[in-house]
Amino acid sequence: MVNPNHYLFVINIVPMQENEINKDIAGAKAHICVISSVRERAKLRAIDYIKKHLWNIVNVEYELLIHEEQIPNLHEDEFALYKSALHSGIAAHFLAYPKES
Repeated sequence: MVNPNHYLFVINIVPMQENEINKDIAGAKAHICVISSVRERAKLRAIDYIKKHLWNIVNVEYELLIHEEQIPNLHEDEFALYKSALHSGIAAHFLAYPKES
């Protein structure tokens, strides 16, 4: 059995038309941690997660394979995301910004 890897994706997103926050929110950065043995499968799972929450992807800002020795040095928010992903296989935090007036 292949040991799973821990991936962190930062993805720029905008709300879909049917997303109720569309009227107030211009976009967001999605920080998504995925546990998977294959990078491409992890990325597809992150993209699917975003779409299920009614967001469109603008671009993937970066993808990071988190090595075991890096885990103790993760930023507090990234560590919390990592811990959540350990329980469900995926965890996300959306950092939204409002539309300009």
